Amino acid sequence: MTEQDDDVVIWSVEHEGWWRPNRLGYSETLAGAGRYTREDADEIVEDANRMEFNECLIPIRALAGWIAVRG
Repeated sequence: MTEQDDDVVIWSVEHEGWWRPNRLGYSETLAGAGRYTREDADEIVEDANRMEFNECLIPIRALAGWIAVRG
């Protein structure tokens, strides 16, 4: 397994969008989502969810089948 195999994307429940690269806003499409290391994403999600559930991380490998089907 390579380091990129553990990369994740972050969904913002609050903003109904994917976190863009470098924490610069939100994207309506998965194609515009940033890829984050698990370590960075854990930090982002933990900070964002301090008071209520706002963000969740999704491993990119978990989306592979969905992406293939949606093409």
